[in-house]
Amino acid sequence: MNAIQHAVSKFFDTVYAPLESLGAFWALFVMSAVTGVVMLFLFKYTTNQEKMRAVKDRIKMHFIELRLYQDDMRVLWRTQGRILKANLQYVRLVIIAAILIVIPVVFILYDMDPRFGHRPLEAGESAIVKVRLSGRGGLPEVDLLAPEGVEIETPKLRIPTEREVDWRVHATRAGVFDLAFRIEDREFIGKMAVGRPFANLADGPNLKGSMVEAIEIAYPSRRFGFESWIGHWLTLFCVFSVAIGFGLKPIFHVE
Repeated sequence: MNAIQHAVSKFFDTVYAPLESLGAFWALFVMSAVTGVVMLFLFKYTTNQEKMRAVKDRIKMHFIELRLYQDDMRVLWRTQGRILKANLQYVRLVIIAAILIVIPVVFILYDMDPRFGHRPLEAGESAIVKVRLSGRGGLPEVDLLAPEGVEIETPKLRIPTEREVDWRVHATRAGVFDLAFRIEDREFIGKMAVGRPFANLADGPNLKGSMVEAIEIAYPSRRFGFESWIGHWLTLFCVFSVAIGFGLKPIFHVE
């Protein structure tokens, strides 16, 4: 699983590279727009557009029938049953496309969360660094070596019940720094971003075959805001991608 995550992050590092200069908001907008267009084309070419068009026309016809025969209860009940049946047919036509669309979107969202859900540290800020270990028994010795530009503010906090070791570190200048973790006879490098738009996630530690489950840096949460609204990146992503997808439907003749 780590190999898949590494490959996905490496791919998106390349995708995001030209977007760094735009800033987080516009980078999010571009990614949302691209996702909306990709979903639109996936939907178009994994569904039977002619059958969908026929079903939608039939539903419209039944609604007209409801208005014309609104005083005849027998006709109304029969027409509502036909509308329900047509809607179920429509769902059957789009269900496979919906599943196929969800798969790439899950990978996109998984990679976007650390990039847009949190922001890098600024020079002068502090953060908690965590190492979580697998297995049972006693907690081995874990040491953190900080490079120039990063200061360790607190002694390590050992939490044996959680098999976790924590530190609080302080960034003194901007850059991407290698935090070295020594665990028994092995050393692992974790990347810490300070004042950088995106961290290179694919360059993180290779934990395969080790007792290390995760190395985490508690970056501050990022919030996108306007004059009267502050919200999570996922809200904007959904609004932008869906709006762009629906806006382009008539242009690309998608039902």
